[in-house]
Amino acid sequence: MYDWEDRTHVSRDPNSTQGREEGHGQMNKWLVKLVYITIKSSNTMKLKVFKIGIVLGILAFFSLNITAQTAAYTDYDVGRFSKMMGQPNVQILDVRTAAEFNSGHLAGAMQADWTRQKEFELRASSLDKSKPILVYCQAGGRSAAASNYLATKGFKVTNMIGGMNAWSQASLPIEGAKNDPKNVVTKAQMKAQINQKGYCLVDYGATWCPPCRKMKPVVADIVKKNKIRFLYIDVPNNQALFNESGYDAMPVFKLYKDGKEIWSHQGTFESKELTQHLK
Repeated sequence: MYDWEDRTHVSRDPNSTQGREEGHGQMNKWLVKLVYITIKSSNTMKLKVFKIGIVLGILAFFSLNITAQTAAYTDYDVGRFSKMMGQPNVQILDVRTAAEFNSGHLAGAMQADWTRQKEFELRASSLDKSKPILVYCQAGGRSAAASNYLATKGFKVTNMIGGMNAWSQASLPIEGAKNDPKNVVTKAQMKAQINQKGYCLVDYGATWCPPCRKMKPVVADIVKKNKIRFLYIDVPNNQALFNESGYDAMPVFKLYKDGKEIWSHQGTFESKELTQHLK
């Protein structure tokens, strides 16, 4: 059983060499020294006040920079983490590899591989900063690093101590991403949809992909307002079809007219980027 108390960490920006506490401690020491030197080296009271004002202004500037580069995230044991998952509007983020995720994950989790930085940054950019993020990995190391990164970007982050190893030892529920026959689309079925007269929008995505979730209501609105055919390709269940798309990251959107591809896009987009092709 894991029974550690929650801990709050001061996170450091990847480009910063000092954290908030360390920086402020050093700042206070220099403040005392500079004020003392300023007073000793000034002959008149007006000159002393003027110099002290300049020194305090400079110190305030550097203090703000140090604060801006740091943030905090919290460590929770599996018990408290599990309870927090039940709160409304939380975002659960699995930072393991896709293979690890598919072997079993927490209910409702999204996935962004911390070891693939470009992919991680792209998917993290689709998360909502107004909602708390619960982060986990297999043992706790990658999630701590990811929590640090997300905290410096302005997210409110909680990291699960011990990761999936601790979760499993506590005998808590795990969901598996098993192939679902209902989500399998054959190449023949895809061609039948695309080759019909009119427009057809094909969406390659996954339920655990953050930008895919972000685009879901946008795409649904476009399809409804413009009354076009829509085909969703669940990538985990249709990897071969996705490999033929010419892209290596989700989501991917392709618009067809009378069987011919007229537009494609990888990632998130504004509605007008697609609707301008619906003429």
